[in-house]
Amino acid sequence: MRFYDIDGQQYPSVTTILSVLPQPAALVNYKNNFPEAEYYTARRAFIGTMTHFYFETFLARKYLPGHKIEMDKNTDFGFMDEDVSKILDKMIKKIKGIVDTWDFKPVSLEDKLFSHSLRIAGRVDYIGHLDDRSCIIDLKTSKKVLPAGERDRFSLITAICI
Repeated sequence: MRFYDIDGQQYPSVTTILSVLPQPAALVNYKNNFPEAEYYTARRAFIGTMTHFYFETFLARKYLPGHKIEMDKNTDFGFMDEDVSKILDKMIKKIKGIVDTWDFKPVSLEDKLFSHSLRIAGRVDYIGHLDDRSCIIDLKTSKKVLPAGERDRFSLITAICI
C-alpha cells in the first residue's frame, strides 16, 4: 500500500484504493486457473515500467535538459527475453515518434497530484501542454487491439487535455 504525505496528512494512492476493490470475476478466474498468471502479470508490468521510462526519458532529453529520469530501483530485469525485447522495440519506436512529432511543452514529469476533497493522491507521467492545450498524461500499455475507429494518436496514452 502506498500513501502520500499531503500537507501533513496521509492520502492513499489511487492504486491502493483500487487494490482493495473486488476484482472482476474474469480476472479472479484467470488467476485461479492459470498457473502462470502471476508470471505473465509481472512480465506485463515490466513492459509497462520500461515504456514509462522511455517516454519520460525521451521527453526529458528533448524538452528538459538536465532533468534526470531514474529507473525504479525495484525493476526486475529477469523478464527481458527476446519476445519482450521485440515488444519494447516497437513501443520505443512508437514513443519516440510521438515525442518527435507532437508539440509537447512539459512543466513536470512523473509528478504527484492529489485531491483534498477526495483525500487521494497519485502520480502522473506528464503535466504540461500538448498542442497548446493544458494536459495531464498518464501512460497506459495494453495488448488490447483497438477497432480502427478508435485508433488515433491517443491509443497509446490516457490524457486529459483542457
